[in-house]
Amino acid sequence: MNMKRKSIIIVSFLLLFLMGMLSCQKSNDVQKNDVQILTVQSILKESKSLPSLPTVNQIPLESAQMYFQNYLQTNPKPIVLEAFTIDLSQINAMIIITQKSQESRIKLNGFRTYFGIDNKGGKISMVVGTFINKEGDSEDWTDEIYQSGTSSLCPILCDISSPIMSGIFEKETPVGGNNQSTLQQIDVKTAHQLYLNYMDKPQDAVVINAFNVSLEQLYAGILLKSNMININGIKFYSGEPYCNEIVGVNDRGKDLTGLIYKTPGNGLCPFICDVNSSIIGGGNQR
Repeated sequence: MNMKRKSIIIVSFLLLFLMGMLSCQKSNDVQKNDVQILTVQSILKESKSLPSLPTVNQIPLESAQMYFQNYLQTNPKPIVLEAFTIDLSQINAMIIITQKSQESRIKLNGFRTYFGIDNKGGKISMVVGTFINKEGDSEDWTDEIYQSGTSSLCPILCDISSPIMSGIFEKETPVGGNNQSTLQQIDVKTAHQLYLNYMDKPQDAVVINAFNVSLEQLYAGILLKSNMININGIKFYSGEPYCNEIVGVNDRGKDLTGLIYKTPGNGLCPFICDVNSSIIGGGNQR
C-alpha cells in the first residue's frame, strides 16, 4: 500500500472519529436539555423571556385562612372535574414563589392553588409553593402566599367547541405509555384521545378545594406564553393514563390548540392535600 493511500485512509478514520465525537456531544446536550426542563434554574431562565404578566399581591396567612373559609361557606357543589384553567396572574405568582424558594433554600416540588372568597365577596385564588416533607408528603410552604385571579373549573366553565373535548375524531385504541414521563409536546388528536380515556372511566363527583401544579406544568405554561400570542390563561385537561394535557386559552376562553403539552397528572384536593396546612386551618378538606 503506497503512502498516498495510507494517508487517505488515516484522514478518513480521523474524520469518522471526529464526526462520532460531535454526534455524541450533540446527544449529550439534548439529554442535558431534557433534564433541565425539570430544574428550577431552567424555569427561571425561561421566564425571563416572558412579556409582562399581571401583578399579584402577597397576603398574610390570616387572610388566606379567612378567604378559604369564606369559600367553604358557599357550600361548593361536588363535580366530576374535566379541566381547570388558571390565569396569567397565577403563572406570575408561581414564578415569584420559585424565585423566593431559591432565596430561602426551599426545595420546591410544585404549587397548590386554593379557592377563596375575599371580604367583598369576589372569587379569588391563593397560590403557595409545596415541598416534600420528612414524611414524604407534599406540604404547603406558607411563608409566601399570593392572591391572584380566579380559576375556572370545567364542566362549570368549558370550551365545548374545543377539538380536545368534541368528538371530531373517531374512537381509537386507548393511548397508553409511561405515565411517569416528563414534559412532552403532543398533537390535538392524542390530547383528545387521552381526554376520552379519562371520561370513559367512572369518576366520583367531589368538592374541589384546591388543585396542584407541578414544576413541569409551570414550565409548560411558560413555554405556551412564550411561543403563542393572544394567550390569556392556561388550561389543564384531565387525561388517562394519569396525565394532564395543557393548552393556552384566549380572552374568550377558547382553547388555542396549536401547541399542546402533556405532563404527568398532579392531583386535586381533596385527593392530594396538605391536611395540616395552616390555610385549611382545620376546615373541611375531605
